[in-house]
Amino acid sequence: MTVLTICCHSTWTSPGEGRLVILELSRPESGILRRLYDLYFLNILPKIGGRLSGDKAAYAYLPASVKSFPGRKEFCKIMRDAGFEGVAHKSFSFGICRMYTGDRPF
Repeated sequence: MTVLTICCHSTWTSPGEGRLVILELSRPESGILRRLYDLYFLNILPKIGGRLSGDKAAYAYLPASVKSFPGRKEFCKIMRDAGFEGVAHKSFSFGICRMYTGDRPF
């Protein structure tokens, strides 16, 4: 997600009346967990999903998208640069999923 995309999201909320909440899949930061996650999510899941569904491209897209998404610190900075205040993130499932929040200032 780019700063331009975040700026567009900021126009969906009225000043002082909106909160942006983004739930995003992510990669764990812990070394061993990240290696296990990458092995499964980047290698095993696309092969199994592609075989079962017959659509390998669909199961290659998601891991590539998650891998290219900015890290938590960088993404929080992108949100702040787009004008959101009180930017925060919360990690779920050992960092496999993250929720980012930010408020639209007055």
